[in-house]
Amino acid sequence: MENRRSQKYWFLTDAKINYEFQFDAIKSYLNQSQSMIRNIESDLEKKYREWESERKTNPDLPEAHFIFEDEVYNHDQFSSILNESTFLTVYSKFESEFFSICEMIQHLDNLKIGPKDINSKGYIQQAYKYLKIVIGINLTSLNDKWREINFYGNIRNAIAHKRGRIDLNNPQNENLISFIEKSNGAYIYLTDQTIQIESINFVIQFIDLIIDFLVEVSELIINK
Repeated sequence: MENRRSQKYWFLTDAKINYEFQFDAIKSYLNQSQSMIRNIESDLEKKYREWESERKTNPDLPEAHFIFEDEVYNHDQFSSILNESTFLTVYSKFESEFFSICEMIQHLDNLKIGPKDINSKGYIQQAYKYLKIVIGINLTSLNDKWREINFYGNIRNAIAHKRGRIDLNNPQNENLISFIEKSNGAYIYLTDQTIQIESINFVIQFIDLIIDFLVEVSELIINK
Protein backbone atom coordinates (compact mmCIF):
# COMPACT_ATOMS: atom_id res chain seq x y z
CA MET A 1 0.00 0.00 0.00
CA GLU A 2 2.78 2.40 0.98
CA ASN A 3 4.66 1.59 -2.22
CA ARG A 4 1.59 2.33 -4.35
CA ARG A 5 1.07 5.64 -2.55
CA SER A 6 4.75 6.49 -3.00
CA GLN A 7 4.37 5.94 -6.72
CA LYS A 8 1.15 7.94 -6.85
CA TYR A 9 2.55 10.82 -4.81
CA TRP A 10 5.96 10.66 -6.46
CA PHE A 11 6.59 14.35 -5.85
CA LEU A 12 6.70 13.72 -2.09
CA THR A 13 9.38 11.04 -2.18
CA ASP A 14 12.85 12.20 -1.13
CA ALA A 15 11.18 15.22 0.47
CA LYS A 16 14.03 15.89 2.89
CA ILE A 17 16.65 15.99 0.13
CA ASN A 18 14.37 18.12 -2.04
CA TYR A 19 13.52 20.75 0.56
CA GLU A 20 17.03 20.96 2.00
CA PHE A 21 18.33 21.53 -1.52
CA GLN A 22 15.78 24.29 -2.13
CA PHE A 23 16.55 26.16 1.09
CA ASP A 24 20.34 25.64 1.17
CA ALA A 25 20.84 28.52 -1.26
CA ILE A 26 19.01 30.85 1.12
CA LYS A 27 21.12 29.70 4.07
CA SER A 28 24.26 30.26 2.04
CA TYR A 29 23.04 33.71 1.01
CA LEU A 30 22.43 34.62 4.66
CA ASN A 31 25.86 33.45 5.79
CA GLN A 32 27.74 35.15 2.96
CA SER A 33 25.76 38.37 3.35
CA GLN A 34 26.48 38.40 7.07
CA SER A 35 30.20 37.98 6.34
CA MET A 36 30.02 40.89 3.91
CA ILE A 37 28.35 43.08 6.54
CA ARG A 38 31.04 42.20 9.07
CA ASN A 39 33.77 43.03 6.56
CA ILE A 40 32.17 46.41 5.89
CA GLU A 41 32.03 47.02 9.63
CA SER A 42 35.74 46.21 9.98
CA ASP A 43 36.62 48.53 7.09
CA LEU A 44 34.52 51.30 8.57
CA GLU A 45 36.13 50.92 11.99
CA LYS A 46 39.57 51.07 10.35
CA LYS A 47 38.71 54.27 8.46
CA TYR A 48 37.27 55.73 11.67
CA ARG A 49 40.49 55.01 13.61
CA GLU A 50 42.72 56.33 10.83
CA TRP A 51 40.72 59.55 10.64
CA GLU A 52 40.86 60.13 14.39
CA SER A 53 44.59 59.43 14.32
CA GLU A 54 44.98 62.07 11.61
CA ARG A 55 43.01 64.56 13.74
CA LYS A 56 45.62 64.32 16.46
CA THR A 57 48.13 65.98 14.14
CA ASN A 58 45.54 68.19 12.46
CA PRO A 59 42.92 69.28 15.03
CA ASP A 60 41.14 71.47 12.47
CA LEU A 61 39.73 68.37 10.81
CA PRO A 62 36.13 67.55 11.73
CA GLU A 63 35.41 64.59 14.00
CA ALA A 64 35.13 61.20 12.33
CA HIS A 65 31.50 60.99 13.37
CA PHE A 66 30.57 63.81 11.00
CA ILE A 67 32.59 62.36 8.12
CA PHE A 68 31.31 58.80 8.31
CA GLU A 69 27.84 59.46 9.71
CA ASP A 70 25.99 58.31 6.58
CA GLU A 71 28.11 55.19 6.19
CA VAL A 72 27.58 54.25 9.83
CA TYR A 73 23.84 54.79 9.55
CA ASN A 74 23.60 52.69 6.40
CA HIS A 75 25.66 49.91 7.92
CA ASP A 76 23.45 49.84 11.00
CA GLN A 77 20.46 49.07 8.75
CA PHE A 78 22.11 46.26 6.78
CA SER A 79 21.41 43.42 9.21
CA SER A 80 17.74 44.21 9.74
CA ILE A 81 17.19 44.67 5.99
CA LEU A 82 18.90 41.34 5.26
CA ASN A 83 17.13 39.42 8.00
CA GLU A 84 13.63 40.80 7.54
CA SER A 85 13.58 40.66 3.75
CA THR A 86 14.95 37.11 3.75
CA PHE A 87 12.49 36.06 6.44
CA LEU A 88 9.60 37.32 4.32
CA THR A 89 11.01 35.50 1.30
CA VAL A 90 11.34 32.24 3.23
CA TYR A 91 7.81 32.55 4.57
CA SER A 92 6.47 33.15 1.06
CA LYS A 93 8.38 30.14 -0.27
CA PHE A 94 7.01 27.94 2.52
CA GLU A 95 3.52 29.20 1.74
CA SER A 96 3.97 28.28 -1.92
CA GLU A 97 5.48 24.84 -1.25
CA PHE A 98 2.83 23.83 1.30
CA PHE A 99 -0.04 25.00 -0.88
CA SER A 100 1.36 23.28 -3.98
CA ILE A 101 1.35 19.93 -2.14
CA CYS A 102 -2.41 20.26 -1.75
CA GLU A 103 -2.90 21.32 -5.37
CA MET A 104 -0.94 18.30 -6.59
CA ILE A 105 -3.01 15.95 -4.43
CA GLN A 106 -6.21 17.51 -5.78
CA HIS A 107 -4.95 16.95 -9.32
CA LEU A 108 -3.72 13.38 -8.79
CA ASP A 109 -6.85 12.33 -6.87
CA ASN A 110 -9.11 14.15 -9.34
CA LEU A 111 -10.89 15.99 -6.53
CA LYS A 112 -13.43 18.73 -7.15
CA ILE A 113 -12.56 20.52 -3.93
CA GLY A 114 -9.18 22.23 -3.83
CA PRO A 115 -7.28 24.17 -1.16
CA LYS A 116 -8.54 27.45 -2.60
CA ASP A 117 -12.09 26.36 -1.71
CA ILE A 118 -11.24 26.19 1.99
CA ASN A 119 -12.54 29.13 4.00
CA SER A 120 -9.53 30.34 5.95
CA LYS A 121 -7.07 33.22 6.12
CA GLY A 122 -4.02 32.73 3.93
CA TYR A 123 -2.64 29.87 1.86
CA ILE A 124 -0.90 28.19 4.80
CA GLN A 125 -4.08 27.94 6.87
CA GLN A 126 -6.01 26.77 3.81
CA ALA A 127 -3.45 24.05 3.08
CA TYR A 128 -3.42 22.82 6.66
CA LYS A 129 -7.21 22.58 6.84
CA TYR A 130 -7.37 20.98 3.40
CA LEU A 131 -5.04 18.15 4.38
CA LYS A 132 -6.83 17.65 7.67
CA ILE A 133 -10.47 17.93 6.58
CA VAL A 134 -10.60 17.02 2.89
CA ILE A 135 -7.70 14.56 2.57
CA GLY A 136 -8.16 13.16 6.08
CA ILE A 137 -4.55 13.35 7.22
CA ASN A 138 -4.02 13.06 10.98
CA LEU A 139 -1.77 16.03 11.73
CA THR A 140 -1.68 15.60 15.51
CA SER A 141 2.04 14.78 15.49
CA LEU A 142 2.67 18.21 13.97
CA ASN A 143 0.92 20.20 16.70
CA ASP A 144 4.08 21.66 18.26
CA LYS A 145 5.60 22.60 14.90
CA TRP A 146 2.28 24.04 13.73
CA ARG A 147 2.08 26.20 16.86
CA GLU A 148 5.57 27.57 16.16
CA ILE A 149 4.75 28.20 12.52
CA ASN A 150 1.74 30.26 13.58
CA PHE A 151 3.99 32.40 15.78
CA TYR A 152 6.30 32.99 12.81
CA GLY A 153 3.21 33.83 10.77
CA ASN A 154 2.18 36.47 13.30
CA ILE A 155 5.68 37.94 13.16
CA ARG A 156 5.56 37.92 9.37
CA ASN A 157 2.24 39.79 9.39
CA ALA A 158 3.57 42.36 11.85
CA ILE A 159 6.63 43.05 9.66
CA ALA A 160 4.77 43.00 6.34
CA HIS A 161 1.66 44.92 7.33
CA LYS A 162 2.29 46.80 10.59
CA ARG A 163 5.90 47.99 10.27
CA GLY A 164 6.86 45.37 12.84
CA ARG A 165 4.51 46.65 15.51
CA ILE A 166 3.14 44.23 18.08
CA ASP A 167 0.64 45.45 20.67
CA LEU A 168 2.27 44.56 23.98
CA ASN A 169 -0.89 45.46 25.87
CA ASN A 170 -3.07 42.99 24.00
CA PRO A 171 -3.54 39.82 26.12
CA GLN A 172 -3.90 37.80 22.90
CA ASN A 173 -0.24 38.54 22.11
CA GLU A 174 1.07 37.17 25.41
CA ASN A 175 2.23 33.81 24.00
CA LEU A 176 3.66 35.48 20.89
CA ILE A 177 5.68 37.91 23.00
CA SER A 178 6.98 35.03 25.12
CA PHE A 179 7.99 33.17 21.95
CA ILE A 180 9.90 36.19 20.64
CA GLU A 181 11.65 36.78 23.97
CA LYS A 182 12.86 33.17 24.03
CA SER A 183 13.88 33.16 20.37
CA ASN A 184 17.42 33.30 19.07
CA GLY A 185 17.81 36.49 17.07
CA ALA A 186 14.61 38.52 17.47
CA TYR A 187 13.97 41.40 19.84
CA ILE A 188 11.02 43.62 20.77
CA TYR A 189 11.78 47.30 21.32
CA LEU A 190 9.58 48.49 24.16
CA THR A 191 9.73 52.17 23.18
CA ASP A 192 7.75 51.70 19.97
CA GLN A 193 6.57 48.09 20.47
CA THR A 194 8.23 46.83 17.29
CA ILE A 195 10.00 43.57 16.56
CA GLN A 196 13.37 43.50 14.88
CA ILE A 197 15.16 40.43 13.55
CA GLU A 198 18.73 41.04 14.65
CA SER A 199 20.39 37.76 13.67
CA ILE A 200 20.34 35.36 10.75
CA ASN A 201 19.93 32.60 13.34
CA PHE A 202 16.25 33.49 13.64
CA VAL A 203 15.71 32.98 9.91
CA ILE A 204 17.81 29.80 9.76
CA GLN A 205 15.85 28.27 12.64
CA PHE A 206 12.64 29.05 10.79
CA ILE A 207 14.02 27.37 7.67
CA ASP A 208 14.90 24.24 9.66
CA LEU A 209 11.42 24.21 11.18
CA ILE A 210 9.56 24.39 7.89
CA ILE A 211 11.81 21.77 6.28
CA ASP A 212 11.01 19.38 9.14
CA PHE A 213 7.34 20.28 8.86
CA LEU A 214 7.12 19.72 5.10
CA VAL A 215 9.06 16.46 5.33
CA GLU A 216 6.75 15.12 8.04
CA VAL A 217 3.67 16.24 6.09
CA SER A 218 4.99 14.37 3.06
CA GLU A 219 5.56 11.22 5.12
CA LEU A 220 2.09 11.39 6.66
CA ILE A 221 0.48 11.67 3.23
CA ILE A 222 2.45 8.73 1.81
CA ASN A 223 1.84 6.55 4.88
CA LYS A 224 -1.87 7.31 5.21
